[in-house]
Amino acid sequence: MVSKTQKDEQSSLLLGRFVDLETLVGLLNSAFEHMQYKLEPVKGQEGMYLFIEDEIRADEYECGLVEKIGDKAYAFSQAVHDMIMSAYDRYEAEQV
Repeated sequence: MVSKTQKDEQSSLLLGRFVDLETLVGLLNSAFEHMQYKLEPVKGQEGMYLFIEDEIRADEYECGLVEKIGDKAYAFSQAVHDMIMSAYDRYEAEQV
């Protein structure tokens, strides 16, 4: 049984539908030439994906785990949620 705290925690990490996250990766790649975004499955861990944010000119990249549960995507941690939502916010700002 899932406790109320676990449900609240899980809902706060909800990113939306997984298919929409896949679409977002494509939109981000189209909008930012200096960045590359990827959503790659983690080998041996069904339903787990790496969201990768790679500044092409830099030697390092940011990444975090995303879990697909049903048709929904959940960030593995608040830091991953924040990274993805920040990328979305930058995309939205670019469209204005």
